[in-house]
Amino acid sequence: MITPMSQPHSSGAFVLLTGTHDLCKKMLHKLNNSPLGPRIETGIEPLLSVEHRKACDIDQEIAAIQPTCLVVTSAQVLRYLESSNFDRSLPVWAIGVSTTDALRRLGFQKIFTGDGGARELFSNLAKTLSADRAPSHINGYANAHNVVLYLSGEDIAFDMPGALRELGITVHQVVTYTTHASTSLSAATLQRLQLSIQQGQDIWLLLFSPKAAKSLKTMCYTCNYTALLPSIYCLALSRDILDEVNELPFKSQVFSEQPRLQSLLISLEQRLIPAMPPSGMRVSEEE
Repeated sequence: MITPMSQPHSSGAFVLLTGTHDLCKKMLHKLNNSPLGPRIETGIEPLLSVEHRKACDIDQEIAAIQPTCLVVTSAQVLRYLESSNFDRSLPVWAIGVSTTDALRRLGFQKIFTGDGGARELFSNLAKTLSADRAPSHINGYANAHNVVLYLSGEDIAFDMPGALRELGITVHQVVTYTTHASTSLSAATLQRLQLSIQQGQDIWLLLFSPKAAKSLKTMCYTCNYTALLPSIYCLALSRDILDEVNELPFKSQVFSEQPRLQSLLISLEQRLIPAMPPSGMRVSEEE
């Protein structure tokens, strides 16, 4: 979907959003309500589609686990929690502020909020659970009351369950959804990129997830899109995501200071509006 017009305009950059449709729409809303809104044109290319499991099937899988805390690192998990009778009294470790807000609206009260990154959330969770262990944990004993339920998609960028298990912490990962990658760009997006390149318009491609980045890399080779890339700037939500496409010949590759949509927006603003102050001088909002 190309917005707001199908023909490039030489006065502003063209920003292409990739990922799931919901995440692209969320970022589009942020862009439209930022100083960049009137200065750029935008397009959405959902590189990923999401398939959710039935809540009743997930309930059956969780029934035998009896968790003592919950970890949520993806907003897609919220769809299951909205439609289930999951125990709202359990403490929850959420990846960011927006996830925390959504969990509170669902009735969860005891929530520990991360800073938008799974690795940092793991570090804080591991410290908390390790501090609760009995002294004999040195000999491989993990306190039995620490049973972590990790709700996630089928693919995760950082193996938090594995990292917690290495510390002797009991973790049960339950998949609530799967994502499916696109195999090619839409004809409208491809045409728009070609027109923008012909007219010398700056093009910024935004990447939000490792799986979307992998999908893009694959289609660049299989569909022969690599010839377009030297005219395109790539901005990724994190270094891990950028690493997935670092071999591609983009005009430039950069990543956000923090793995948050707001930080990504600030990074784009600073490159397209040179007078914008550094991110440390602005109030940040976790999406």
